[in-house]
Amino acid sequence: MGRVAILKILQGSFQQGFQVSLEVQEDSGQSLTEIAGRLPANNNIENLYQSWQQSFYRLTGKYRNHQGWDIDESIATNISSSDLVTECWQKVQYLEENMQVWLQSSADISWQKIRERLVQEIAINPNQIRLIIKSENLKIWKLPWHVWDLLSDYPNVGIGYSFNEHYQPWFKKTTTHDRVRILAVFGDSNNIDLIEDRKAIDNLQDTEAVFLQQPNSRELIQQLRCDRGWDIFFFAGHSRTETDTGRIYINERESLTIEQFQNALKEAISHGLKIAIFNSCDGLGLAKKLVADLHIPVVIAMQEIVPDTVAQSFLKEFLIEYNSGHSLYTAVRHAQT
Repeated sequence: MGRVAILKILQGSFQQGFQVSLEVQEDSGQSLTEIAGRLPANNNIENLYQSWQQSFYRLTGKYRNHQGWDIDESIATNISSSDLVTECWQKVQYLEENMQVWLQSSADISWQKIRERLVQEIAINPNQIRLIIKSENLKIWKLPWHVWDLLSDYPNVGIGYSFNEHYQPWFKKTTTHDRVRILAVFGDSNNIDLIEDRKAIDNLQDTEAVFLQQPNSRELIQQLRCDRGWDIFFFAGHSRTETDTGRIYINERESLTIEQFQNALKEAISHGLKIAIFNSCDGLGLAKKLVADLHIPVVIAMQEIVPDTVAQSFLKEFLIEYNSGHSLYTAVRHAQT
């Protein structure tokens, strides 16, 4: 049986430091140990992330058109596209280096005990353990946890995220159907190419996929309420997070927040829906609502706006890894690299 290491990031801030704890559980949910500790203050991480994000938005032209990937020359005055790319890469490196130092160095003995226990668990179960970062703060979710020195030599250790009160420790890749049933929704495709996404799903073995091409809201809701149920809900197209609310654009005229079709989602979950995948931009608002309020076991979403080719590549690699037998969390991590 596998294990899960849950790093709970509790009260605190980057300016004051965080109260944390590490709980190790069996996949069944049985707790084996819990160690309390503290992460030190680090003012740089939040500032570095915001600085990178601003440069990235300049590069993508987000301020002019959230759906496009053209360089916004009005914002990038006197800065060439290649300079902006270099600037983004440099800021990513600064952020990752700072993250590594923050997670590695601490005068707090309790944090060192957490590190030592995590090292021990990973060394014993490198292919059967996953790390869950639990926090109510979405800024914590957006940080590059994969650069943690403890994980660098263990690519099969999957990383997931959860809110403090809503983590379900045990997830089995099972289905009540002969084949995995996928409801694949392809929404507004303005300025993006969704053909590769469909090919990736078409190529899956032992699956039964129903495709909805730019459906209206009634068609989407009717399919979600199908009595046969679904194992996976997949969406590709445009999405965005407005404050903490996620919105998907299901066709050129209609968009929906999760609240607007949550009853249909609840029904799908009661019929066996276990995984929701949003291969679309800026989807943390979608994930928050589905996990915190609807309690769907697993949600995969993009943290930021992403180019078309990146979304396509992630989906293809994830489906290949997951379909070949890797755990869901390991498949996600492999697809990210």
